[in-house]
Amino acid sequence: MKEVVKKSICIVFVIVFVYAAIDKIWDHSKFVTQLGLSPFMFPGMDIAISKSVVVLLILSIMLLLINPSDMVFPTLVIAAFTIYIIAVLTIAPFVPCSCIGLSDRFTWHQQLYINIFLLVLSAIYFYLNRTVRKPQKAGTQARGKRNRIRRKIFVATTRDKP
Repeated sequence: MKEVVKKSICIVFVIVFVYAAIDKIWDHSKFVTQLGLSPFMFPGMDIAISKSVVVLLILSIMLLLINPSDMVFPTLVIAAFTIYIIAVLTIAPFVPCSCIGLSDRFTWHQQLYINIFLLVLSAIYFYLNRTVRKPQKAGTQARGKRNRIRRKIFVATTRDKP
């Protein structure tokens, strides 16, 4: 059951990333223009971020084919974009077109809710992916060591007897 939930979470991320990439490709000129108007862009940064389509597609391929158990990079991408959305909504001098985000069909607040949902899914994934150790009872390790010492003493004393 855990593996099905984890795989489903990966598929949700793939769908979101592929959808976002296709949306950016579909109206690339609008995306690049609006990206240049973003209040947090520095010179040259728009070129790097406009290549985010490639990053989204590579992450999708990675999740599907290469290593579906590695959700670190997709989670970091969503977390970074969530921080960007929060900054746009709280400290930006103006709110740019939402086409920079997941899609221009969503408002910035809707995109924030989607990202929070994806981060919750990511947390669930990491929770299910953790390795669980069986808890030891208090004093078990000390008792085990004492018993090993007793066995060694017993074996040593019984060997010496004729």
